[in-house]
Amino acid sequence: MIVLYLPQASHEVSCKNCIDCVNACPVKAIRNSGKGLIFDRVGCAEYVAKMEECLECITVCKAGAISMKCFVKDTEGKWVRET
Repeated sequence: MIVLYLPQASHEVSCKNCIDCVNACPVKAIRNSGKGLIFDRVGCAEYVAKMEECLECITVCKAGAISMKCFVKDTEGKWVRET
């Protein structure tokens, strides 16, 4: 089983729509829909697995609206949040 810690929009803190995280992401795995952040889990996971770590989006988020969550690759190859 592959386990990675990936970014996820925080439910405790609201995104301020500054797009700093969008600009900071080295693989452009984040976009802002105007209603919140959308993460490309595959793109992010592949980069994190290759580089072993990436905290760019969390580092630049002044609002604290992004947190790390544990994700596992399921039997269908999809990244799902571990509960």
